[in-house]
Amino acid sequence: MIYSETLFKYDKNVKNAFEKLQKMAEQNQRNKNDILLICINGWRNIQLEDSLRAKKLSPFMIGSGVFGHCYFSIYDFYDAYRRNVRSKSEITDEERDSEEFKRNEKLSIDLELMIYLKFWESDIILSKLLNLVNLALGKSYDWELLNGKIEHRRIIIKDYVQAPLKGICPELYDLIEEVYSNQIRNAIAHSKYYHVGRNIILGNKPDSKHYKLSNITYDEWEVRFHKVLLMFNHFINAQNEINERYIEKVRGKHFGLPITIPEKDKLGLDKIFWIKYFEVRGRWDYK
Repeated sequence: MIYSETLFKYDKNVKNAFEKLQKMAEQNQRNKNDILLICINGWRNIQLEDSLRAKKLSPFMIGSGVFGHCYFSIYDFYDAYRRNVRSKSEITDEERDSEEFKRNEKLSIDLELMIYLKFWESDIILSKLLNLVNLALGKSYDWELLNGKIEHRRIIIKDYVQAPLKGICPELYDLIEEVYSNQIRNAIAHSKYYHVGRNIILGNKPDSKHYKLSNITYDEWEVRFHKVLLMFNHFINAQNEINERYIEKVRGKHFGLPITIPEKDKLGLDKIFWIKYFEVRGRWDYK
């Protein structure tokens, strides 16, 4: 269940962490407008690359693609649930002690576990987070992340997303440390958990020497889940803010904005393509 008090308690810290990382990514991006590619989903179409090149077309795409549509589906599922916000002050002792409340609480946690899993399992979310971290480190946008690079989730999350944050954005490093658990993710993915009282029992502790948790109380889960919910909120807000700002930035520019493609031209220079925001279509596209 989503509680307004819990959201309010942690909202500012989560918001500040994402705003700090976004600001660093924009300041440190190696190529102009790399950060916009995170919002508009820059990707390399390797499946059709040969046929595209044969027609003298570029395999470097912007826009939804398969993974963009997957992102919209994740968002719809997440958004449908996050609208059910309650205030703890509205819940009477009588309601809390009722069998209906207990049943709904358990069912809501099952849904929350799925949302948690979707966040940490999603190729598109992890690729966007990883690119945001890479830009903050002064690296170029990686067009290849959706082509098989997002494999070992624990390594991607812990070593490539979280670890670099310790030096550049410790607030977000600490947040991931608080909310992410490979054991919990694994237990959800393989349905190796069950409910006893107001506890989630994790049945996968014997599966790895690194798994330390036997159970999570509902109260502990409430904090962990609300922070992940807020991460998704502010991650989306950050992308929307960048997109809207760049739409204003491109307005009136005949050629649009330049983006760098990871290929060299005949002179050995990075290829530059130009993109514009087309109001009628409601999307970015190549000029």
